Amino acid sequence: MPTASCFFCIKGTIFVQKSYNSVMKNIENLPFELHLTVDAIHNERETEFATICQNLQSKAILIHLARGAHQQQPMLTKVFYENGLETVIDKANLLALELKQLNFNPNRIKIEIPAYCAHLFENELNNSKNYFEWHAKIEYKQVELLTQICQEHQTHLSKNSLKNNESQRFITLRHYGNRADFEQRVANLKAELTQNTWIIGKEQAEFCLYDSNVDLDNGWLIP
Repeated sequence: MPTASCFFCIKGTIFVQKSYNSVMKNIENLPFELHLTVDAIHNERETEFATICQNLQSKAILIHLARGAHQQQPMLTKVFYENGLETVIDKANLLALELKQLNFNPNRIKIEIPAYCAHLFENELNNSKNYFEWHAKIEYKQVELLTQICQEHQTHLSKNSLKNNESQRFITLRHYGNRADFEQRVANLKAELTQNTWIIGKEQAEFCLYDSNVDLDNGWLIP
């Protein structure tokens, strides 16, 4: 099986080494979503980070997790419509270097595609390391019951501090395995939330092609 790209660090900056075969290069105009996470930042630099991301034609997100070893995860996010993963990797490297030069230290590169595109890469990647994720906006109410449901479905809560909306959270379900089982888990979760009067807002189902530092989720999505 051909290997996926490998990520390595030099003096605190993430770089991506490419090792994909020609099958990857023949995919046309897929939406690749990049999440480029940096080390935790102080409150006084939040506006600066958001401005830099905007200047890089990207969006800033400041994730605060409900639990975990790294509860603050500032990240630059951007969608690239490209013909293959190698081009996205090149652009991720350039953005990581720019952030590093501005004293924001990159610590993770994560690249995702829509879940329905996962089959395009099934023969190219190490499936034990790739995973599906479902995210949705949800009202932050009935907190005790919501926490119980999250525990039962092995899902987790976070918020985007840049939005300053304490009445809303993001709910995340991660699944290592096939798409059918992933979609069944999502359906079961949504059914229980709906039965308990939650209105599910904007949602996304994605497939992670590569995560250079999954350990950043220790204690949150990873027990």
